[in-house]
Amino acid sequence: MVYNCKKCGSGRLKIDQTYPYHDIYECQGCNHSTHTRIEDCCRKPFPITAIIRYDHDRYALYHQCLTCGGAEKTKPLKSKDYSERIRGNFNQDRFEEWKAEKREESNMIYESLRHANYKNTNAYKYHAYLQSDEWKAKRTLVLTRDNNLCQLCKTKPALDIHHLRYDNLYNEPLEDLQALCRACHVNLHRKEFLKI
Repeated sequence: MVYNCKKCGSGRLKIDQTYPYHDIYECQGCNHSTHTRIEDCCRKPFPITAIIRYDHDRYALYHQCLTCGGAEKTKPLKSKDYSERIRGNFNQDRFEEWKAEKREESNMIYESLRHANYKNTNAYKYHAYLQSDEWKAKRTLVLTRDNNLCQLCKTKPALDIHHLRYDNLYNEPLEDLQALCRACHVNLHRKEFLKI
């Protein structure tokens, strides 16, 4: 169980979706989603005591679920407590299938949530804005105003539009924008980054 949102720290989480081996929680504060593995091996666990025989004298006992084949194999059960409860042989093939299904489900959910959570960020909003018709029109106006020439080096053609300030982001006046070549734009942001 997830108790707090990994993004905002809020404890206001609710289960949004369930999968065979995972729950997806959504934060009611910031809409960030995360997934966690369920506590049991599956949704309908039916564990039995199963034995693995290594040779004539050596063996180990584990609980294995008859429903999914799942097991916790980190530490064997004590023989003196469980040897009378053995109900069958440990099924290694089903155990490996269970591990693979759980891993595959986790990877699929992770990729899905990674994309969904990215769409809930300022970076996504900004990148979507840069693809909008409004930005493309504004970009064309700035390039025309600056004669398609980089305003820093004054030698190379301008390809990028640089924000001189971000306080009017998404509603910038043309004075807040400057046409730059790619090299000057990258160097300008590198210098800004190194100041931090």
